[in-house]
Amino acid sequence: MKVSVIIPALDEAPTVGAVVAAAKRTPAVDEVIVVSDGSRDDTAGAARRAGADLVIELSKTVGKGGAVMAGVDLAQGDAIVFLDADLIGLEPAHIDTLLQPVLRKEADMVVGLLGEDLLQAMAPYLAGQRALSRAQLLRAPDLRHRGFALEHTLSRAARRQKWRVRSVHLEGLSHRPKQKKYGLVRGYRFKLQATRDHIVSRKTRPRRLFGWRGGATGLVIFLMAYGLAGLFIPNTFAGHMGAMPRPTPADRILLVVAHNDDELIAAGGFLGSAIAAGSTIRVVVVTNGDGNKFSAAVLSRRVRPGPREFIREGEVRQQESIAALERLGLARSQIVFLGFPDRGLNELLEAHWVRTDPYTSPFTRASNPPYAGAYRRDITYSGEDLHRVLADIVETMRPTMVLFHSDLDEHADHQAVNAFVTMVLDDLAQRAAALRPRRFTFVIHAADYPRPLRFSPRSALVPPRVHAEGRWVTFDLTRAQINAKTAAMHAYRSQYQSPYLRLLLNSFIRRNELFIEETESPIR
Repeated sequence: MKVSVIIPALDEAPTVGAVVAAAKRTPAVDEVIVVSDGSRDDTAGAARRAGADLVIELSKTVGKGGAVMAGVDLAQGDAIVFLDADLIGLEPAHIDTLLQPVLRKEADMVVGLLGEDLLQAMAPYLAGQRALSRAQLLRAPDLRHRGFALEHTLSRAARRQKWRVRSVHLEGLSHRPKQKKYGLVRGYRFKLQATRDHIVSRKTRPRRLFGWRGGATGLVIFLMAYGLAGLFIPNTFAGHMGAMPRPTPADRILLVVAHNDDELIAAGGFLGSAIAAGSTIRVVVVTNGDGNKFSAAVLSRRVRPGPREFIREGEVRQQESIAALERLGLARSQIVFLGFPDRGLNELLEAHWVRTDPYTSPFTRASNPPYAGAYRRDITYSGEDLHRVLADIVETMRPTMVLFHSDLDEHADHQAVNAFVTMVLDDLAQRAAALRPRRFTFVIHAADYPRPLRFSPRSALVPPRVHAEGRWVTFDLTRAQINAKTAAMHAYRSQYQSPYLRLLLNSFIRRNELFIEETESPIR
């Protein structure tokens, strides 16, 4: 019996190679197929370098069910093995343990359980490592559109069609948690998406599956608890921190953020203090946050929002920024909206630097800012133009302090803003020695950050577990500043529609704010 191993993978470049290598070393395996499910990293390249026989690159993410079936369509094997691409410690013996009962015709499907996985211990029918015959697989209905509910659908088919199912323990095997792979926001988004897919897939009252009995209510409660696990566990790491300098009337403070609300999350209290001190302030918002499908759908009341709905989202978020910052005491003239594409800033760095080859937003379908009140509407979505606009703002203002995203932040747009601002400051410092402001960066998205993930205004914000080259500094807030930041944050009504974003925004309302002061200004 010929054996095909299928490995669905979404942004799994760090681990997929080892999984492929283990499968290739398994004598019973004839071919290894990796399906890159719209990955944005080098998943496909890592799979090829590890020796995968076939790498399928899907142009967009279709979900686990669709990715697996894309591999099944081209697989040659009579027996199929599914392996997750994020496995740690996989050995040929693990694959043999899964496979041999199927090859010996002792079982129609074998399910491999990871001993340290809490979800699999409680609900083994959700386990992702499986072996079964192609004939049995094709008897399962509608796998292509089941998303994260692929395994659950297979388990239900096994029960209804009375397959012989065996579960085996794969000792010493584990996988990377989603929040560590994708960062806090994407990780929990995937967990909650998996929860939704499993709940939606349950069209009938659950029965006994592989020895686990429970009603729909119990499953929902368990899955939601798993998806939100760790939200209320505090981060106890503090380390040594200095004090962020208090703003003075002589300060000229430039704050550059990727999205509307980033400015309040990171520095709402500091801005309030700077306003009270009489500092000169300019807040630059690079994008209008017009790539959030959830917010666009809620605002437009359309399940599939189009370009007009995404532009409307950007308009709403721009007005929310104005309202939020006015609540702090900032005038409209102190806020600059550049209108660059949400979730597309890395493209300007990597593929669309020249203004004659602009990037087109997949959401708004625009190649230049479509918003009234944008700083300059004649610019294109190009790295060259974003660099030029930021340089113009810095040269005109000549700030003494610049606050912007850290390169340690896991959000791609935040990393891109760090790269652009750093380039601008370095370039200007080479031309004008006096133009060397103090640089302070901040982190919003990092694994297990902030802790606890809830509204906790009496708690201190402590650094995430990342290695910063500079020095962490803290800015302590008064009760009045905390209250002002809270009131301003609630102006972002569109973001508070999302339960997760509500948690995230509220979690940064603390008795302090954190920044990283660069120890020196690097000059290229």
